[in-house]
Amino acid sequence: MKNFLQTTKTVSPRSSKTRARVRALLVLGAIAVTLFYAKGILSAIAVVVTAPFYALTSYIEHSSATVPTFIRDRGVLLDEKRALEARLAGQQGMELTLTQTLKENEELRVLLGATREERIAAGVVARPPYTPYDTLILDQGSVGGVREHAPVFLGSGLAVGYVRSTTDESALVTLFSSPGVETSVYIFGPDIFAHAYGVGGGVVRIDIPQGIALTQGDLVILPSLDSGVLGTIDAIESTPTGPEQHAFVTLAAPIAAMRLVSVGMHPVEPVDFSKAAERVDWAAENLFVFPIPEIIPTASSTATTTGSSLSGTTTSAL
Repeated sequence: MKNFLQTTKTVSPRSSKTRARVRALLVLGAIAVTLFYAKGILSAIAVVVTAPFYALTSYIEHSSATVPTFIRDRGVLLDEKRALEARLAGQQGMELTLTQTLKENEELRVLLGATREERIAAGVVARPPYTPYDTLILDQGSVGGVREHAPVFLGSGLAVGYVRSTTDESALVTLFSSPGVETSVYIFGPDIFAHAYGVGGGVVRIDIPQGIALTQGDLVILPSLDSGVLGTIDAIESTPTGPEQHAFVTLAAPIAAMRLVSVGMHPVEPVDFSKAAERVDWAAENLFVFPIPEIIPTASSTATTTGSSLSGTTTSAL
């Protein structure tokens, strides 16, 4: 009996381990079988769920029925519409670039033509608010021939300022409208000389004694320059009890719109009153005159041509 109990105690732990291993193998086998069949089940479910979508897609893409045909035609039209819009946008971009180039070319022609002195064309690379009030930065400097105190023009004869300082590749321009800048001007209409003061924002104020008749639109020039139109009087401020009236001139173009300017080759030199009066006379004789192309008949040539035609008609009639 004692030997039997010892044998039982010795064999029992090994049997338990064996049974545990068998159970583990059975569980793993069950899991593997479940996963194997579950994969097939999931695939079958996926096929059942997605089959209608594939069928609908195939129906729309290949069916000749009315609804699928309409949907396909609409899709094709939308694609063509997008392609045409892209082409149109590209053509508009090219046209805009061409128009801008032609405009800049015309501006350069105006800048450098019809003047009594040579000038340097320059582009405006900075303006307010990126520069101090009523100042510009140009892309031409001393290397390009720009000199300090040279006049700066917009167009062929619209004076806007002068070169304050230069570097090798750039120049700082102070506009006549800059606060603290004083200039001597001449006003056509009342035909008087006066002093003008920059007040900022592209505006110049002219102080004139009371009693002198001023009119909006009167032309204002800078006699210190060979050809320099400052602008026209835009507004008049007058208090009957005050000793002076104030006329306000706005520069020819908004500061934000200034892109191309021309710079005189030489600095402005001081002039006396007699020299200024001579330049006023020159301006009065030349500012309102422009060359007429030969292809455009003048009044006299038109009259002559008309008379000749009438004479020829009369002769032939006789």
